[in-house]
Amino acid sequence: MSEDLSVSGEHYTFTNKQIMEYDMVLTRQNVIDLISEYKEAKFLHFASEKSLRNIRTYYGEKYNQSTTRDIDKIGTNVATKLYTLNFMKDFEEIINPLLETFDSREKKYYTFCLSNKYSEQVLADNLGLSRTGLQPIKNNCILKIGLAFQVAVRK
Repeated sequence: MSEDLSVSGEHYTFTNKQIMEYDMVLTRQNVIDLISEYKEAKFLHFASEKSLRNIRTYYGEKYNQSTTRDIDKIGTNVATKLYTLNFMKDFEEIINPLLETFDSREKKYYTFCLSNKYSEQVLADNLGLSRTGLQPIKNNCILKIGLAFQVAVRK
């Protein structure tokens, strides 16, 4: 085990030296984009599920239609459903065990700030910390996610 990585029970914490090796601004943006893509996939999956339930399996000719359209509602919704299902599965296979390596404050940062878009000040107040005191928690959480999903950016 590296001497630069401190361990607290089952929770690993990166040192400032390790964190300084990464561009935390770009890594944070990549993590936010990834979580946003997961949320979007989740809602697109719900929408495609509903659409597929509502599409009738029998299509009769429509004689009153004046133009032809190349819209394949079933194919589009099946493709969306499969893509989103695979994306969500891949995301959850990584994030769920990863969250187990977070301490309670890192889990709160993930839930409050990354997933639900609360301000860092709200979380700092909740934890009884200053925003400066929140910085190591934030950096550890973001770096762990960034490395796990291979979106961390080295300097």
